[in-house]
Amino acid sequence: MSPRRRRILRLAPTAILAVLGCIAIGSVLRSPSSDRATTVLGSQLVKAPNGTDAKSFVVSGDVDGLGPGVSRPLQLRLGNPGPGDIFVRAITVAVGDSPTGCAGSNVRVAPLGAPIFVPGRGAAQATLDVTMLGSAPGACEGATFRLTYGGSAVKA
Repeated sequence: MSPRRRRILRLAPTAILAVLGCIAIGSVLRSPSSDRATTVLGSQLVKAPNGTDAKSFVVSGDVDGLGPGVSRPLQLRLGNPGPGDIFVRAITVAVGDSPTGCAGSNVRVAPLGAPIFVPGRGAAQATLDVTMLGSAPGACEGATFRLTYGGSAVKA
């Protein structure tokens, strides 16, 4: 595959999200004790309510090496599709249940520690800690989890 095609495919989920709104797209995560892939994180447009000073932004990211009792950093990309600078004040992540029977409550995502500045039509990075509980059952090994992002941002 050509470098140009790879770049287009890498950018396609963000472009689709900007047009369609709140859609979660999974990224692959490998558990340290399994060769089975686990999908837990993705990308989503966080839309601001109409008639408020809040601003919309795009959240995307993934994490590697998660398993029972393991914490890893989730590297997030915060994209600002608008022309004005914003501060992302909060990011929430709801973890859905896996189709294999592992409850999403077995995965915890820490909150954003401080506001993040995102320039107009630009991007910034943020890190959240993700932990799979040590008491997670065997059904969680190689499980797939759908994440739904939320949050808030204001004009800088």
